[in-house]
Amino acid sequence: MPEKDPVETVCQWVSELAMTPVFGMQEPNALGIKDFSDLQLAVLRRALKGASSKESSHSESEIEETMQSLRKSLLLKAILESPTSAAAASTLS
Repeated sequence: MPEKDPVETVCQWVSELAMTPVFGMQEPNALGIKDFSDLQLAVLRRALKGASSKESSHSESEIEETMQSLRKSLLLKAILESPTSAAAASTLS
């Protein structure tokens, strides 16, 4: 049985956490990100893969805004502040 891609595993976990409510807290979900979107998941996936793709239908400012929203999550902040993912995120547009 082949191993699952680690990036896809993390993205699956993040998707599940985005749908997990936190009872007794005001956070919208376990990520603390309101209305987690497909764009956020795509930007996260590319950042984790270290992808530098110039093929994007989103503007540089939209991608940077999305990265900022992801970095606000306590669960995602540590992995998105690494030099590798920061460099990859800046090349997404």
